[in-house]
Amino acid sequence: MENSQRGGQRANLRMPASWLPILAVLFGLVALEVGYGAPFGDAILYLGYGLLFRVLPGWLLYRVLSSNPGGAVRQVALGWTLGSVLEVFAFMLAAWLGIRDLFVLFPLLVSVPAVVILLRRKRIPGTPENETGPRFAWALATICVLAMGLLAVAYFPTVPNPGSGTFAYFRDYIWHLGFAGEIKHHWPPLDFNVSGEPFPYHYFVHVQMAASSQVTGIELPVVFFRLYNLPLMVLAVLLSATAGRSLGRNVWVGLLAACLVFFVGDLDMLTGSGLNPAPFLGNFFIFLYTSPSFIFGLTLFLALVTLIGERLTDTSRGLPGDWVLLAILIAGATNAKVAILPLVLCALALFGAWVWLRERRVPAPIGWIGAMIGIALAVTYFSQYAGHSSGLEIGSFDSFFQMPAPEIIRVYLDANLPGIPLESAILRVGAVVFGLIGLLGAQLVAIGWLATGGRKFSPGLSPAWLVALLAGGILVLCFVFAGGLGNQLYFVAYATTAGWIAAAIGFRALWLARPEHLNWTRLSLAGACWLLLLILIQRLPAGIDLFSGPDAGSQTYLFLYVGLLVLLVLFSVVISRIATPAGWSVPAFLACALAVVGLLGTLTSYVEPALDKSSTPEGAATSPTSLTPARYGALAWIRENTDQDAVIAINDEDPYNFNWATFAERRAFIQGWAYTREALDEGYEDLAAGGANNLFLDRRLLNAAAFAADPASLATLSDDFGVEYLIVDTTGSLSADGEALRPFTEIVYEGDGIAVLRLEPEALPAPAQ
Repeated sequence: MENSQRGGQRANLRMPASWLPILAVLFGLVALEVGYGAPFGDAILYLGYGLLFRVLPGWLLYRVLSSNPGGAVRQVALGWTLGSVLEVFAFMLAAWLGIRDLFVLFPLLVSVPAVVILLRRKRIPGTPENETGPRFAWALATICVLAMGLLAVAYFPTVPNPGSGTFAYFRDYIWHLGFAGEIKHHWPPLDFNVSGEPFPYHYFVHVQMAASSQVTGIELPVVFFRLYNLPLMVLAVLLSATAGRSLGRNVWVGLLAACLVFFVGDLDMLTGSGLNPAPFLGNFFIFLYTSPSFIFGLTLFLALVTLIGERLTDTSRGLPGDWVLLAILIAGATNAKVAILPLVLCALALFGAWVWLRERRVPAPIGWIGAMIGIALAVTYFSQYAGHSSGLEIGSFDSFFQMPAPEIIRVYLDANLPGIPLESAILRVGAVVFGLIGLLGAQLVAIGWLATGGRKFSPGLSPAWLVALLAGGILVLCFVFAGGLGNQLYFVAYATTAGWIAAAIGFRALWLARPEHLNWTRLSLAGACWLLLLILIQRLPAGIDLFSGPDAGSQTYLFLYVGLLVLLVLFSVVISRIATPAGWSVPAFLACALAVVGLLGTLTSYVEPALDKSSTPEGAATSPTSLTPARYGALAWIRENTDQDAVIAINDEDPYNFNWATFAERRAFIQGWAYTREALDEGYEDLAAGGANNLFLDRRLLNAAAFAADPASLATLSDDFGVEYLIVDTTGSLSADGEALRPFTEIVYEGDGIAVLRLEPEALPAPAQ
């Protein structure tokens, strides 16, 4: 008896099998981070911080607020998202009150009251979700690991650890890292590139980075370059699965939605061609690692899509806690990504109009949700953005004429076709149609089936809500333009996410509508033949150098997409003979085929090139904005040995060089000013073309005079702008007279070709009266 009791105790100590998929995801997360150079201790510490400061308090409060928490995946996904918003607001409040050190108490302040409420509350019966089976758990874990791997191989090799060599980072990365440093040390945040200047921007992801760095002590470059985005990718996958499961009313729809969202892009046929990897501006995957605010905003967007969709399509009004939960997430979305709430508001209007036309009623929640979003937008716009629109303007179909494939083909055909009536108008309309098909592809077919051939399948109003979001993004693509910035494409990227979830519902409708007797062997052979021919067409132009000369790009595009069209038409006929009726088999084939094209495009445009790259970004050694070990050493010295309020000045005038203030984590008197509010208002395209040279002219002249050792200018820098340190780089774009500066400065750091000088106020002349 005693032995059996001991055996039972040992059995109880075994880890439940349901934890194994979770451990697999966590192991994959840490392995990828450490494998690409993150210190193991930092990876574990950041993971622990996320669990304690985001997942735990968010999950507990979600359990308190939600009238129907749902299954494990839903609770973790929505609770984690809620916790991320709470973390941001708590850090901002602590910074505003000047009690940053007390931010460490945030998890206790949320978790303890939540636990007390949950223990004292009567158990509320909810609707259990059948999402905890081992097959589902392992499938979802696999998707998480694959999505993390895809992001890691595309992003990590392009961002080596600073100080380990000479690298030229993508300038947006450095700007985002610098803004996180600004928030870590100052509140309210201002433009760190031009000290004292305001900068309206959606900065909640930067608050997250600053908060985690402050609590854990992990340096911000490690957080930014290695640690912050893989957990966000896992959260986005969980939320995609949650949205698909909830709005598609099936757990496998959730899994398919997650796969479609993160692995299938636009119709990219450009393997090895050297042409644009996003031929139809399907930049969703690129945005995942080039825009920290996009991937953070994606988590808020997916949570709102789910909760708002449930409120719109559920006959129950929800309890007050459900509305409080929604209000918190809406507040979080205001500064997660500026594109989110306008898109959701537009979709609400479209959904309401559709329901009214169909049923002569408007769902009551539309008014309440619309009012909440409208108030949040108004408060944010007038208090923070103050009329600034990030370069967005009205432009009829201009975005389509930025799409590489349609525009290059249109220009080529316009130059080579004989004159026909309305030639230009026909080609422009054709470019728009071609662009929509290339961008949306399988979504159009799957959603089209759902609206027509899938009438026997009734998922309720949920697909209409998702399609309204997609339609809102299409409207932005058609009528909003942002010049060289491309900010309108963030609306489109979010909208296509909703489109893929709707497409997943359409794929399920296609599956349920399949004929009873299908010859799966013949269908498999036909599919394999189609795939082999597709790969052959993709590889042929680069493999045999098929085209050359000035029109090589245009001819390559024509060959690839005409070849794809021929394959689709030919095999549609073949499939319609193998699987009848053709009214089902052709849409099913087209939806699957176009999804496969998008999947191959993702793999060949992002994974394959990344695996072939060296770890050093191209052109790093010759770029004027390269970060050398010597420069990084000087900036690290400033970061570790100067007051956080110190202001630095640099003998550099490159408007795109953000390295100095970013890696020093100190405000600069004047450095890379290309992303300042004034530069964006002046016109980013003019700046990129070498214009806008009058911006900050007084500062730039004063900076140049100071490095030329003009005593009055040095005194003005010190007295009026609080500059304490000068960075003299021998390759800086401004000349610096080191000898003449000696009487007014003290050398506090010297490296290879770089020196840090501390201004000596007592040696400077008194400011002019």
